[in-house]
Amino acid sequence: MISDFISEPEQKRLKLFKSRLIITLITMLVLILSLIAVTVLAFVDPEVFPQNQHYVIIPLLIFWLFLFRNTPKLAFQFQQDLKQHLIETIEGVAVVHNKPGFRVLFPLEQQLSVKGISVDLRGFPQEKCHIGCNVRVRYLQSSKLLLSVEAVEAEVETHSSDKLSALLTEIELSIVRLMADGNSDKIIARKLNLEPATIRTYNSTLYRKLDVKSRKQAAEKARELGLLNVN
Repeated sequence: MISDFISEPEQKRLKLFKSRLIITLITMLVLILSLIAVTVLAFVDPEVFPQNQHYVIIPLLIFWLFLFRNTPKLAFQFQQDLKQHLIETIEGVAVVHNKPGFRVLFPLEQQLSVKGISVDLRGFPQEKCHIGCNVRVRYLQSSKLLLSVEAVEAEVETHSSDKLSALLTEIELSIVRLMADGNSDKIIARKLNLEPATIRTYNSTLYRKLDVKSRKQAAEKARELGLLNVN
């Protein structure tokens, strides 16, 4: 049983994800059956749809099915992970960013990346990702379902230029530079292709690492330490 290899919070996350997956699959089944029924009725008895309404209904059903197109593959990968106990663990600096690609109707999904490996948050609280800190991440190998994020290293107390440069991630350096130029969180988010809420989370991490309490102090501290210089 995979439950023997995961913690109780991770088990709860698995159950929640499985429930959502089942609901989505049922929704897909209903859409497919509806599409078949509407198509058959349109050919057999077109008068069922006054004013040719089937020309609108059929494309809408196809469109919704298109939005759920990745669900069967994800369900298969999730099942493989559970059967084979494919749980991976990786340690490194946590970075949250928008998932590459585009979304229709819904906002862009966000991902947590550690050492080049990205996993979808899928409802995982962003505030528990320990953005910018060294973390231990556990996730399912095939479905890339994020199970847990745990901070593994205490904060560095020294604030020398070299050590801070190494401590700050590339995204954090970009944010503090844009912040020093007077850009708002909304503009910074647009320039870095992130959500404003994600920028605010990064700001909190920056304040902690730089030992400051405001944007102005962060910009001044970064300027003093030479972090605003772009090589």
